Amino acid sequence: MSLPVFGPTGVCNVTDDAPTGYTVVRIDYRVSREELFAALLLGFTETDPDRDPDTLSVTEIRGEVEATLAMQSANDIWRVVEQVEDGRYSAVQLRRVDALRRAMDRAYPTGAAQ
Repeated sequence: MSLPVFGPTGVCNVTDDAPTGYTVVRIDYRVSREELFAALLLGFTETDPDRDPDTLSVTEIRGEVEATLAMQSANDIWRVVEQVEDGRYSAVQLRRVDALRRAMDRAYPTGAAQ
């Protein structure tokens, strides 16, 4: 099965105060739609949750996902997948989740890589 491929959007540093770069290491992640959304949700809520997801550019969305996958463990991502599946959100949280889903669909359209 051929999967669409996205990224990398940019190079992530291991830490914010990284020393002079030596090399770039690329790693491919095969993720489900649920894992992709969990990475976006986790990255978004940890960096600046007051932003409006509908105003994020495709580059910003992909950057959030890539940074989250690089920095979080698989267990962290799966924990968020389970929280999303549980679906217990307030009306305000549900609007934010829906906006993040629209953002994900813009950055990672179903069935095609950009």
